[in-house]
Amino acid sequence: MVGQRLGLVYTKEPHPTLERLKSVECWNYNGVQLISQIIGVIPVDGMWKKYRDKQLEICEQYDLKPSDCYFLATSKDPYYKERRRMRWNDDARICITPLLRGL
Repeated sequence: MVGQRLGLVYTKEPHPTLERLKSVECWNYNGVQLISQIIGVIPVDGMWKKYRDKQLEICEQYDLKPSDCYFLATSKDPYYKERRRMRWNDDARICITPLLRGL
């Protein structure tokens, strides 16, 4: 639910940031209900299963490394230097959504 800024975090231990937010009632209760309803209809891995083969095809075609997230790929190619988050040698994260639509 990218447009709604909703997502899930799977952890075995309490997540420090989320625990702090919950402790001061800074929590998006409507978002939790919405994502819960969506998960009831669409399996958590449904989109990944649907688009994984296409992601791999795109990554091979453009010499990218597939991410665990089906609509992202990564690269160390200097062409993508503006997409690096931290250091100069980090992987650049590239959204491949427009390319997924074309397949």
